[in-house]
Parts: sequence; C-alpha cells; structure tokens
Amino acid sequence: MEFKERAIQDSFCKKFEDDLSNIIPTLTKRYSNKSDGKIQERIGRLRECYPFVSHFYHIDVKESNGKAVSIDFHKIKQQEEDLRFSGTYWLRTNLLKWNERKIWETYMMLKRIESAFRSLKHELAFRPIYHQTGLRAEAHYQIIEELQ
Repeated sequence: MEFKERAIQDSFCKKFEDDLSNIIPTLTKRYSNKSDGKIQERIGRLRECYPFVSHFYHIDVKESNGKAVSIDFHKIKQQEEDLRFSGTYWLRTNLLKWNERKIWETYMMLKRIESAFRSLKHELAFRPIYHQTGLRAEAHYQIIEELQ
C-alpha cells in the first residue's frame, strides 16, 4: 500500500517539477510575456493544478524592472510530505462489532462495485429516466425491447 502511495506522490512531484521547468525557457524567448505578474499567475495556476504537492515546494522568482529573470524552486517540508503520503488510510464506521479486516474488505468490495456501476453507466449509456407518467416511460421500454 505504501509503495502505491509513494508512486502516486512521485508522479505528482515529477509532473509539477516538469511543468515548472517548462516555464523557465519562456523567460529567454524573444516574444514571450516575461512580466512578473504573468509568471506569478502561471505559477499560481500550476499550484492549483497540483494542490497535493505544490505546498511542499518553495518557488523563488527573481525579477528586474518588472520582468521575471529567473525561477528557482526546491522541495521543502520533506518530513511533512512523507507523512502526507504515508499509505495510511482512516475509515470511519459505526460497525463496532466488525474487526479491521472485515471493514477493509467491505470497503474494497464497495469500491469494486462502484467501479463496475460506473463502467456500466459509461459503456452502456445507462442513465436514470425521470418521467411523471407511465406512457412516457413506456417509450423507453419499447426502444430497449427493439434493441434486444
């Protein structure tokens, strides 16, 4: 479980760092907008896209005459990051007589069932039909019978 969480964390960190690194070359491009405000806005959008890992980074934008000159970033709060993605799950339940294993197995079974229903709704295009009269609902039944 912890291996999975670590892989997810590393994936988010790598994507965040890659996207930050993609901003840096625009500072030297000829016709790109290098204003400090625009660069800060782009960094802010990245922080919105990666809220799980962005607060673990310190980003320093150096500016001169209102234009961004360089961007430096490094990871901080490594211990907090390790705790955040430690692979620990907390499940709340009112079933006091169940042991931990039974609660976990039931939780995982529910996740598989929800996934199956999501798949069915998507692949078979099942959607709820809300009608007030039986006559309107019968039209949908006739279509289904024709398809069979």
